[in-house]
Amino acid sequence: MSTVILPCDVTSAAYKAGAAAFPESTNIAGTNGPVRGMAFNDSAQEDLYFDIVLGNFGASNTVLTATFQWYSRTGATTGAADWGCDLARIATGTSVEAVSFATTVHSASTVSATAKGGATLAITTVVLPASLATNDGVFVHIYRNGAAAGDTLVGDAVLARFFLSYSDS
Repeated sequence: MSTVILPCDVTSAAYKAGAAAFPESTNIAGTNGPVRGMAFNDSAQEDLYFDIVLGNFGASNTVLTATFQWYSRTGATTGAADWGCDLARIATGTSVEAVSFATTVHSASTVSATAKGGATLAITTVVLPASLATNDGVFVHIYRNGAAAGDTLVGDAVLARFFLSYSDS
């Protein structure tokens, strides 16, 4: 048994056509190198979508973890960002353009007490689509809801990395 980690490149994610709220792609010149990510604002929900394959997904697996690694663009040291995730199975023989997403799970993540310090949120209660099996295609939808009551971070939250993980047994 081992843990499978599926990194999702946040700077190459898709967005829903016609959607008004898409996070800003950033390439910030850090002290020792660039920091790429997507800047989600604090006043509305902004969304990203990924199309992935769950290889070696265990038949008895009921836990899939979504991990968000982020920081405050302005250097805020108080507040929280509300991140969420939901999944849709792309089953053979079904319309790829009309998949249904499972229940969204979201959680507030407190910003680092260090200015522009990294924060990590792991959501271990991601709801799995029905009949999910190994090598299924999956649409992954992630977002920050800056308008949510639990989102108290003032300014952009830069999502530097996002990945899914699960057991292959």
